[in-house]
Amino acid sequence: FRDLEGEREKREEYRQHYPHGRLTPPPKMLLSAHPVLSTALAISLLATSPQPAPPPPPAFPSTPIAVSSSSPPYPIGLSRDGRLRPCPSSTDCVSSSGREVTNRAMAPLSFSPTQRGAALSRAASLLRSTGAEVEVDEGRGYIHAVLPRPPPNFITEDLEILLIGGEEAGKGNNGVATFRDAARVKLPTPPWCLEKGCINGNKEQRKRVSDLAQELGWGPSDAGRMEDEGKWTPIFFNADPVPPDE
Repeated sequence: FRDLEGEREKREEYRQHYPHGRLTPPPKMLLSAHPVLSTALAISLLATSPQPAPPPPPAFPSTPIAVSSSSPPYPIGLSRDGRLRPCPSSTDCVSSSGREVTNRAMAPLSFSPTQRGAALSRAASLLRSTGAEVEVDEGRGYIHAVLPRPPPNFITEDLEILLIGGEEAGKGNNGVATFRDAARVKLPTPPWCLEKGCINGNKEQRKRVSDLAQELGWGPSDAGRMEDEGKWTPIFFNADPVPPDE
């Protein structure tokens, strides 16, 4: 009986210390006893709980914004001596003036023997068909066209044309068209030019004038001289003598 009584006392003492009948802490103490499990459970609860929707992005206009102004930032019209003005240095431009730098210079255009007024009217009609605003001074043979550039740049250009000669039709005298095409906003110049025979800088204006000349059937005034066979002389940059011909 003493052994049974002692066994009962031990069981009672065990139950007082461990009321759940095991040596491990009760379930409610597991999270506090294991901080890693507690943190993982908290993160999972945050991930699965519904989050507020982010604010919508700001609305942008669907139509392109024109960057050109109502008036050009450079003078327009003929100079006092009756010629086109030189290219402004602050923007992209090409001109038939012989004083321009290489990447701004283009040869004047030559049109077939015809009345200057007829050539002027044809050029103005073609420019209007492209959506340009055209002003014509028939007395001076002068055209000013405001050309909106297509996307993605949306930059307005001012094309000026001055026709010289060509009044006497049927006598074989070609007329000459001088021009200046300037953009109202300057774009960054590409660091290089990959097309064959291209000149870096002012590419858009150069193409605009070339396309217009092709539509009108006008060609560069120096086309004949450029087609002549050139004479080349070798240049040696070292001090070695040139071997004599055998």
